[in-house]
Amino acid sequence: MNNINRWAKPGGRIYLLEHGMSTNRLLGAVQHLVNPAARRISGCHYNRDMIDIVNASELNIVKTERYWNGIIHLIWAQAT
Repeated sequence: MNNINRWAKPGGRIYLLEHGMSTNRLLGAVQHLVNPAARRISGCHYNRDMIDIVNASELNIVKTERYWNGIIHLIWAQAT
């Protein structure tokens, strides 16, 4: 995320469409269970908290929306 921040102009808009940890507890538990196999097969991590990852970066979150039981994250961010 910090590389994206460096590549964008200051104040530039960044739009992210990500999949991550569900807001549904049961589905989240399933994501944790299948994550090791899914990572080996597809290279994706199903149980990451995308909002926390973006918050930990230098990007400023402007707006977020979640869909499909909270798995799909739409994140509007701004470069610093």
